Amino acid sequence: MFVRDRVKSSKQKPYSTITMTKEDLVRILADRHPIITKKDSAMLIDEVFTIIGEALQKGEEVQLDDFGTFSLADKTLKSVIRKK
Repeated sequence: MFVRDRVKSSKQKPYSTITMTKEDLVRILADRHPIITKKDSAMLIDEVFTIIGEALQKGEEVQLDDFGTFSLADKTLKSVIRKK
């Protein structure tokens, strides 16, 4: 449904990429927990990402066990000279 298998090279193991929209997450959460409405699911998902975003804005790193780590990375701008 949302899974697309890819192989980087013949020596590496294949991995799956899952692409989901917020709407997909809302629907899945509501389907798995019938007591939660889609409106409530959307509110919960918004709140989770708001909490993560607020922590990142404070310069904190957010680590969710068994899920992943969110952090901000500085990216320097590159100067580009276009020759005509």
